[in-house]
Amino acid sequence: MQQISFFSMPVVTIISDWSNDDYYAASLKGGLYRNIPGVTIVDISHKIQRFNLNQASYILSSAFRKFPEGTIHLICVDSEAAPGIPHIFFRLENHFFISADNGIVGLLSDLLPDEVFMLPDSFLDTFPEVSVFVETCKLLCSSKPLSEIGKAYPQYRVNSKLIPTFDNDAISGIVMYIDSYSNLHTNISKELFYKVAADRSFDIFINSNKFKVSTISSAYNQVEEGELVAIFNAAGFLEIAQNKGNVADILKVSLNGMIRVKFYKNKNELRDDAFLKHFKGLS
Repeated sequence: MQQISFFSMPVVTIISDWSNDDYYAASLKGGLYRNIPGVTIVDISHKIQRFNLNQASYILSSAFRKFPEGTIHLICVDSEAAPGIPHIFFRLENHFFISADNGIVGLLSDLLPDEVFMLPDSFLDTFPEVSVFVETCKLLCSSKPLSEIGKAYPQYRVNSKLIPTFDNDAISGIVMYIDSYSNLHTNISKELFYKVAADRSFDIFINSNKFKVSTISSAYNQVEEGELVAIFNAAGFLEIAQNKGNVADILKVSLNGMIRVKFYKNKNELRDDAFLKHFKGLS
């Protein structure tokens, strides 16, 4: 059983569905500062859709590897315990995560955790983040053996990822996240896209057959202002945006909206998209 050594200044991240209007995040941070000297706290996001583990895992999995090994990540989404759903902490890719046993373990990585531990706590605690999570952080930062912090828990829940469907000529994915720029983050990975593409022409359809993009750009401003643009973002997933615009609002796309990629054997199959040359007029 491997124990990770922490830096002299431990790092703790928080992701939640609390918004920024309540006292919850402040209370959690206060508990961490009070109990862990020298702690550095980073807010990943407090704007997760309520109880939306798929959205939380998409954002957290896109960010956590940028932090030093040994960082503790607090998952404050669907984080209440219940009989049969204890609080847990687990070690994954040399990072620690604290959450309820809600299945998010299976959504953060293609790998399963090295170790998972159940935490001793009360199911009657209505704000476990400021009690259970803070205490667990404190113990992890003390380099106490993991087996003394929790009990080995091999029966943890593993949710399945929302993965695209595909065949030789098409990929169907969904919108996993809409960011503050109204850009559409999909679950279609760069690896899958190019594996199916095999150097063929393609159309990326957004929500229907009416709006599409037929090229992949390396930057948002490689198209004119107001035009649709498709890129592979820093997390390695297909993202649809509108240069200097708000694609989700204009096209009325919401979470779980359909994104479909059609690949063509020859250019004669391509649909006429002349009407899209004036897409920016919709904005």
